[in-house]
Amino acid sequence: MNHDQEEKELKELFQQQRWEDERAAPRFAKVWAAAVSRHKRRQRPRRLLPIAAAALIVLTISGAVAIFFKPSANRLDPPALSSAAASITTWQSPTDFLLHSPGEPLLITVPRLGESLLEIPGHDSRGIYANSAQ
Repeated sequence: MNHDQEEKELKELFQQQRWEDERAAPRFAKVWAAAVSRHKRRQRPRRLLPIAAAALIVLTISGAVAIFFKPSANRLDPPALSSAAASITTWQSPTDFLLHSPGEPLLITVPRLGESLLEIPGHDSRGIYANSAQ
């Protein structure tokens, strides 16, 4: 019986809350009219967008013309260009040796069944790798 009374009280409290919300809420017609008027104000012709797009196009074209047709004083002649390319292709990083590990021959070979550790290429019988720098 207590449960039924609590249910009834909850229903009444929710009904009171609903009435208070309805009284505080604006009427639908008023909200709809405000939305329609805002929408009509936004539909005015926008003249700024085409002007900004045209200015962007003009700036892009003038920048491209300035870059491509600018006389350059620092252009390399063909012999200097080929020597620069050759020096780039033969360059080696000073830290390149750090990319190679002492046990690299063991890491790049696949072990085979029945093969001894002493028969693996690059491995010395004393446990020292043949290709490692000491």
